[in-house]
Amino acid sequence: MVTRIFRQYCWTLKTAGATDDVHDITAIMQDIAPRKGFKVFSAMLTVNVGDASATDHSETYFNMLKNIAEAVHHQTPAATGEFTDIRVDGVILSQQSVFHPNEDVRGYRWEWYDKPIVYDANDRMNLELTFKNKDAATGEAIFRLCLDVEIA
Repeated sequence: MVTRIFRQYCWTLKTAGATDDVHDITAIMQDIAPRKGFKVFSAMLTVNVGDASATDHSETYFNMLKNIAEAVHHQTPAATGEFTDIRVDGVILSQQSVFHPNEDVRGYRWEWYDKPIVYDANDRMNLELTFKNKDAATGEAIFRLCLDVEIA
């Protein structure tokens, strides 16, 4: 039997002032689709930071991954004139948000209705959430993810 559902997740990252916080969340959907495959037709993401964090141009990063625990991170070249070349398979999407005064909420939507992203029974959907709080005080970033999925 095939079941089509809409699933929502919500995470809040609380971060000390002027620090970064990174969290890896593994095996999304495994609680309701263990040993089953699923297809992702669309994903909607809303990210909210407080006014103080937005005023200081805080940033968030969201990565949706397939079978990898974390996305590749920025590396600085060893010397002037050199560059880094880093490659990784399994990044479904990556979204950076930079907030500004009076802009403390961002919304995104991705659709794959013509060709859904398929996770078989052995695949894992992992997420990476990052909050770069540039405000001097403690801040929060709220990530809300809604998935349109079909469970095999």
